[in-house]
Amino acid sequence: MLFMLRFLFVILLRLWQLRLASTAPRPDGGPSAHGPLMGVGITADGLKIEKYRDVVNKYFKVLTPGNEMKLDHLQPQQGHFDFAAANEIHDYAKQNGKFLRIHTMFAKNQNPDWIKSGSLQPQDMKNAMSNILEKVISQYSDIAIGMDVCNEILNDQGNLDDQNPWLPKLGDNWVHGAFEAAKSIRDKYNKDMLLFINDFNIESINPKSDGMLRLATGLKNAGLLDAVGFQTHLIVNQVPPDFKQNLERFTKAGLKVAITELDIRLPVTGQPPVASQQDKDAQKNDYAKVFDICKSVDGCVSVTVWGVTYKDSWIENDPQFHGYGEATLFDNDYNPTKAMQNLQSTYFSSTTH
Repeated sequence: MLFMLRFLFVILLRLWQLRLASTAPRPDGGPSAHGPLMGVGITADGLKIEKYRDVVNKYFKVLTPGNEMKLDHLQPQQGHFDFAAANEIHDYAKQNGKFLRIHTMFAKNQNPDWIKSGSLQPQDMKNAMSNILEKVISQYSDIAIGMDVCNEILNDQGNLDDQNPWLPKLGDNWVHGAFEAAKSIRDKYNKDMLLFINDFNIESINPKSDGMLRLATGLKNAGLLDAVGFQTHLIVNQVPPDFKQNLERFTKAGLKVAITELDIRLPVTGQPPVASQQDKDAQKNDYAKVFDICKSVDGCVSVTVWGVTYKDSWIENDPQFHGYGEATLFDNDYNPTKAMQNLQSTYFSSTTH
């Protein structure tokens, strides 16, 4: 009798938790006829700075953690979880009426050593997938507009990258399995959260974007994938002329699309390194092109810029981009750049769209 009472209590508690998840208040102002949502990549440390918070609150509706929801941060050791920084971002977003993009679960890079070591058996890898998905989705999907289930998993030829630690153990179907697990868990907590696959260098029509279209269409037809994220890390004067045409290939396949990590880097010279006014003017036009392309594509749900200020940008901190910088919409004093000033009246008049 005592066992039955305990069992009944567990069932009732679970039903109550699911009801709370389904009725939790969500931010106002989702994707609509008003156009794509405006988003920004942020850090938990950045949110400790008042001017940083002021910019985020005033201009952006969707917040994407730069690293805090990646697997090497959430589960650095097998069986040991650290959600402190991820919780800070989620709680801040919820308190300020923002959406989240959960970024990212399974990727080529930023996996913890216990995943990269190759010592786990295939079933252990599958269990690890389901376990982290359950924990993340149950905690953060209440205000999430999307989740990058898989990130940067294709090579330049459009095939699955064999350097990804998930592939050797789980085989070519590992992506399908990841989305099966994600959809099953997502549907328990928030069916409105879009499941994304996200990658770079797929903005133009090329072998990699062709491969992404094949993979994404197959996942979509299997009922597992909702959307494709186009990172869109660009150099000034190099917005692909076929970007819109390429996005429409995906929307015609029934997929949503989003620009997920937009930055447009400029050549910088001198001490301290600065960009030329000519390049800043060109950057202004390039940012407008990208925003306008998303707005013109039915099914482009959001544009997320990658970093708040120059110093927050990965461009400033990655040696491969030496000689480039000033890629974001705000300078190091939190002033809007020429590009941002140009966009404000059309895209940033409020944070509701």
